[in-house]
Amino acid sequence: MCRYPSTDCFTSNSSLTSIQTTTDTLPIFNESVSTCPLPNNTFFSDNSKSFSLGWTIFWSILCFISTLLTLLTFFLDTSRFEYPWRPVVYLALMFNIHSVTYFLSAAMGRGLVTCPGNTFVAVGSSWSWAHTPCLLIFIALYYSMLAAFLWWVVLSTGWFLASAWQWSHEAVSKLAPFFHGICWALPLLMTVAMLAARLAGADEATGICFVVRDASNSSFYGLLVGLIIPLLLLLSVGVVLLVLGFLGVLKVRAHMRQGGKQEEQQILEKLMIRIGIFVAIYIIPATIMIGCYFYELVTRPSWHPLSNTCSSCTRANSAVYMVRVFMFLLIGVMTGTWIWSHKTLQSWVRLVRRFTASTHHHHTPQKAAELSAPASANNAMSHVPANNYSYADSGLESL
Repeated sequence: MCRYPSTDCFTSNSSLTSIQTTTDTLPIFNESVSTCPLPNNTFFSDNSKSFSLGWTIFWSILCFISTLLTLLTFFLDTSRFEYPWRPVVYLALMFNIHSVTYFLSAAMGRGLVTCPGNTFVAVGSSWSWAHTPCLLIFIALYYSMLAAFLWWVVLSTGWFLASAWQWSHEAVSKLAPFFHGICWALPLLMTVAMLAARLAGADEATGICFVVRDASNSSFYGLLVGLIIPLLLLLSVGVVLLVLGFLGVLKVRAHMRQGGKQEEQQILEKLMIRIGIFVAIYIIPATIMIGCYFYELVTRPSWHPLSNTCSSCTRANSAVYMVRVFMFLLIGVMTGTWIWSHKTLQSWVRLVRRFTASTHHHHTPQKAAELSAPASANNAMSHVPANNYSYADSGLESL
């Protein structure tokens, strides 16, 4: 009896034995000849998968470089990243982990990640040691994505408190333990719940393990409740806080115009431009990415495998998957825009001068004091008592 409808039957026992031997000895990491997933469950061509790999690696490299520069800049001068902007550092860290996970997935290959034992990892599969690469990739990607969205909400919260309610950065920083507890613990609990419910599965298009939609009902609720709804809620909360913060800033700006506070008005105007850019580079890509997941949720049951040659069949659109990957990694790339300033250049110039001076043994105590003076001045300005609050002292312009 034929294994697949499109496969010719072999009546010869020797031929059948030859076919079985060839299939059993196939290396599971060889994507071009592996029978995983099975032909009647294959929705993407080899060309699409190859392009997906290159596309993902390219944007992962850009995201890794951008976020790494942000993290290194933070370690060069931590005083610049006081609250409410400190969450930018944790955002960069999560996107950095996300990009590195794509590297690891590509290095291990589809055979180990999505097809252990030449069996495609479906939602609801019983976990075994062979699924360890798949589970590790899922944990890293899912946790980093949820944590990134949560830290973005914290960033929006800090902006709202500092701009609309005029909290000093000391006052906002007192909420740091609460922020850390929520942003690190909640994604962990969600990840454990998804694994316990066995809602992780292999993504054929991108070659990773994540929250996916397949023919099962559990995958529908996993993608909807485990990813789409949480991301929509977090995005909505962040947008509301940003809007409220803008309204508060507009009121304060009107009072400043009447009071003749030109310096603080200029700070506010620069801040509003910066936040406007932030809204564009995060909210728009995040919305498009969630839309791509919604596309998968709704259309996946109607897809026909490539083995079905009907002309009017509904096919999987690999471009949607490419856009989804691009949009999330783009947010990580653009996270680095927060440090693109003259202060960042000064931080790296000071580092180069210190390294050069120590190399040539011309680094005198007087020069050391001169080089560290800008950082000391920044520290002094960043700890102004809350009772003498002004926008210049709030830390909003520190980046």
